[in-house]
Amino acid sequence: MDAANASSRRRKIDAKLARISNRHIERAQEHLTDGKQAALGKSSCAAPEMNPHVPTLLDTWSCGLNTFQRSIIFRDTLRTRGTAFYERSRHEPKPMLHLDYAFVLKGRKFERPVNYALLKNAQPDTSAAGHTRSHPRDPHGEAHAQPHRRFAGMAMV
Repeated sequence: MDAANASSRRRKIDAKLARISNRHIERAQEHLTDGKQAALGKSSCAAPEMNPHVPTLLDTWSCGLNTFQRSIIFRDTLRTRGTAFYERSRHEPKPMLHLDYAFVLKGRKFERPVNYALLKNAQPDTSAAGHTRSHPRDPHGEAHAQPHRRFAGMAMV
């Protein structure tokens, strides 16, 4: 087959594919139109009628009053949460331990503050060397086995 015949054949195939594609698109469009007509219960595919209710002055006033009241409640909630956060941040955060402890190193006091602290158990513990590392998101380790040590991991010193 020479180049001219191959080119001609490709054009014929492309034209046939375009006709088939257009026919499928037309059928899909007809199917969609029929579905719309069946859903609306009408013979023509007209848009549904608009809601005839026109807002009155009372409707507008009620909506504005509702918006104003909700904004006051939202701002009061933000104020309450901000005040609570400020009060909590004024105090030294306490680790959630059921053990007597003493701080050895506080991570918040480092040159680059971190969310860790090195603690020393005040009660002698025979299972570890006596130093505890606390971390607020300790997802594994002894935390699952011993709930009272959920936020403390053991470190050998």
